[in-house]
Amino acid sequence: MGNIANISSQFGYFIGTYPTQTIGVALILCFSILITFVFHPPIIETDIRHGFVHRNSRAVLEFQRFAEFYNSSWMDIEMMVILIQPKYSNDKVLQITPQLCDQIKQLELHIQSFEVPNSVKPIKYNEFRVPGGNLNYFFDAFKFGYDLSTRQNKTDGSVVLTYPQGSIFGHHVSLASHFFGVKLIENYTEKGLPTAMESAATISLFFMVKAHGILQKYRLRHWQLALNELSETGNYSDLFVFYIYGDQLLAFLVTQIANAEMERGNLKSLKLFAIGAFIMIVYIAFILRMFSIKSKILLTLASIFSPLLATIVSFSLAQWFGISITSINGFIPLLMIGIGVDDAFLLIHAWQDCASISDKRNRMASVITAAGPSISITTITNILAFAVGAITASPTMSSFCSCMLIAITLDYIFELTIFAPVLALTTKFERGDQSEKRQSFCYSSQCWILLSRFVISKVGLVTIASVQIILYIVATVGIMQMKANFDPTRAFSSDSKLITCVEIVNSIYREYVPTVFVVNNPPDISNSTQYDEFMELVGRLEELPSSYGAERTLLWLRDYVKVTFSTYFPNIVVIVDNFLFIMVSCGKGGWTRRAHFVDPIRSILDEYPQYNVTLFDYDGTIFDLISNVKHELIKAVIITMVCIMLICYIFITKLLSTVVASFTIFSIFYCLIGILSLIGLDLDPITMTVVLIAIGFSVDFTAHTCYHFYHYDNSAHNSNKCNDYRTRKLADIYFAVGEPIVEGATSTILCMLPVFAVSTELIKSLAKTIVTVILLGIFHAIIIVPAILSLRISKTNKNEGSIMATNHNITVQSECKNETVM
Repeated sequence: MGNIANISSQFGYFIGTYPTQTIGVALILCFSILITFVFHPPIIETDIRHGFVHRNSRAVLEFQRFAEFYNSSWMDIEMMVILIQPKYSNDKVLQITPQLCDQIKQLELHIQSFEVPNSVKPIKYNEFRVPGGNLNYFFDAFKFGYDLSTRQNKTDGSVVLTYPQGSIFGHHVSLASHFFGVKLIENYTEKGLPTAMESAATISLFFMVKAHGILQKYRLRHWQLALNELSETGNYSDLFVFYIYGDQLLAFLVTQIANAEMERGNLKSLKLFAIGAFIMIVYIAFILRMFSIKSKILLTLASIFSPLLATIVSFSLAQWFGISITSINGFIPLLMIGIGVDDAFLLIHAWQDCASISDKRNRMASVITAAGPSISITTITNILAFAVGAITASPTMSSFCSCMLIAITLDYIFELTIFAPVLALTTKFERGDQSEKRQSFCYSSQCWILLSRFVISKVGLVTIASVQIILYIVATVGIMQMKANFDPTRAFSSDSKLITCVEIVNSIYREYVPTVFVVNNPPDISNSTQYDEFMELVGRLEELPSSYGAERTLLWLRDYVKVTFSTYFPNIVVIVDNFLFIMVSCGKGGWTRRAHFVDPIRSILDEYPQYNVTLFDYDGTIFDLISNVKHELIKAVIITMVCIMLICYIFITKLLSTVVASFTIFSIFYCLIGILSLIGLDLDPITMTVVLIAIGFSVDFTAHTCYHFYHYDNSAHNSNKCNDYRTRKLADIYFAVGEPIVEGATSTILCMLPVFAVSTELIKSLAKTIVTVILLGIFHAIIIVPAILSLRISKTNKNEGSIMATNHNITVQSECKNETVM
């Protein structure tokens, strides 16, 4: 630790000697990096479905097999769904009429011919069309059969439009794939009606599209948003309105419309972030009221500027390193302000404590020696926490954690090369009575001494233990109730029309959930053993509890065998490399039940490896995420805790103190998870990431306290006239770190308060998490850690002696023992 102190002292002396030059070099290097934005403007990439899937997920392989069937990449294929509902609210259903069918068919054709002007070239549907990806053939077949029955009065039985399965000239037609919430007509043929369907709550059209690369995805986004504007006018039809949605719940792949909505919600939140930042600035100015006006302005601006500059430069470096920037990265400035201001308060307090040193070079050397190690340990542990997230999390969250890692590293550098030199420059504006005013302000209040006496008293220890036990009980109840889930609507503003789409699709999937199977090694149907074995596989899938059975399974092979081995084609030979079939299930029970339904299917498929059949569900990536998020979170927390323990041990060097710090961090984590569950958060990738963020925040609180506890007798500290050594030691530590911790925490909470007015649930969740972890962190750092560590401190010195406690040139004689704690 002596080497670290020497390095800190020399670095502080250098900053105090050349403050202006240090700031200048730091800014020049920053602006040279920011030139990247001029030549390569940042592109925000938000991919809700691909972005949250784990890299090694089995669903990724299944997605790839499905995309390969259409000669495409799994990152390029997207699905767009058109949801058609009654135009007027008093019309609960769509009446099946020739006019309705004609207008829906016109809408389908209009979408396929829809063109958007563009400066490069017009954007058309054919640019994104997937060959062989027509998904509306059953609706087209229904329209064909419906027209035959209504206009040609075809009643010979060749057209049967029953629900959910119909037939046209002997070909099966699955009407359940487009019509939902259907009301049937009994004996419709006797009444001379063309179909058994009287009405439907929703009718859907599906379009599979592909867009390769960022530029083409942006063209697709522009095309979809233009089409979405047409849908929002509500003037296309006098019978219905239609909604466009990609990245849909349950069976629809990601598209850029949902991403635009998520970005829209984040832009709303930025306005509230600005309000929060203003409140924080006012609070910082209040805390710095003992400074002169010029010093106050400089320090307030520098405390905000350093973390914001670190954020901007981190985005530029992310571009260099090929790290994608997503809309979730919009949270980083707020988080960095919270972390940066906390470090700034530590430096300010250390600067004020050394006010008696007239030479600014020696003063800055003392400041960096006192506060530098404490800031360093929290920075390194924060970096480790986000490094674990960058390695173990999904791509979107990995990008977020990577940018946070870079930003925290840069903020550490800027706090020492920008904010600290600004502190040195404020000596020009210091008033003669400033140190006295600061001393008077701090010691006029006896709150820290009273708190110290309470913490070490028997009543205090019993009270603290009781509160902690209650916290653990509450947290345990919450953890037992927490469920693995995933809800993309949390990323949307509550007034978004996509929420309406989610509700519609939820109602659809309560009665219809298609599961696609890609047969990569088809059986030889001329071999009865292989054919029977394959049909056994299909039969076992159809017997699963959620399946509707063979009636709704779309397997062309059954009809093909009947035709091929009839007298019409006795010798025909057809070789098929791969094919698809679809099994339809009931989707009641929501995401969690559907996620658990995937595993039995995969187990059955694994028993027939010779056919290499892969399951594909549009939500399979999310299902894997739901199933694995608990294990991933536990793994990430364990790795993070081990890394934090190692770093704490390097700086504190006492095993017991390191264990106390690590236990406290785990305690904060445990209580946080339980409380988040009780306030309505599920266990999902977003929760996993905010928990990793919370671990980083919690380190800031506990590490400061543990570090100063261990180094108390080897460093300068404030003096007070308490006879009890434990009380005096706690009061001095509270003054050294407790006050800046509380001030930094309060400023962050004030900044977060306006965020609770955001209508986007994801951002609210982040705000809830940060406020909760701050409150838990203060309680543990100010109460729990001192209570535990004080148990090993004796009240008085067994040997007469003296301690020289130096602060503001005050020397206080004491009969306390120079002892090392833990």
